[in-house]
Amino acid sequence: MEDLLILSEKRSQALRSQIVGNRLHIVQEASPRVVVVEGERDRLDAVARQPGVTSASDHLRRRDEAALASPDLDTGERLFVKAWLSRQRGTVKERVGDGLPWDSPGFSAP
Repeated sequence: MEDLLILSEKRSQALRSQIVGNRLHIVQEASPRVVVVEGERDRLDAVARQPGVTSASDHLRRRDEAALASPDLDTGERLFVKAWLSRQRGTVKERVGDGLPWDSPGFSAP
């Protein structure tokens, strides 16, 4: 399983130690406190219940994604969270000519 965790800035170092200590793997990082973690669901849930941790999966289940747009996140962190949520919802961006060969009529190669 995978989850995006937002860690309290004051406790981010200790919380990252707990993530590793629970045999979870940090697979992506937007910053030291915004991380995508992979591992067993019960271990993810245990870390997500710690004070100072916000679980994006938990907010998705409750349909409360607005709470993830915390004002204390910087622009890059907010963009990362938004992209992760979009991927979890299966949102697909429609692009003109997506999947066509570069030399398709009406399109020019990059």
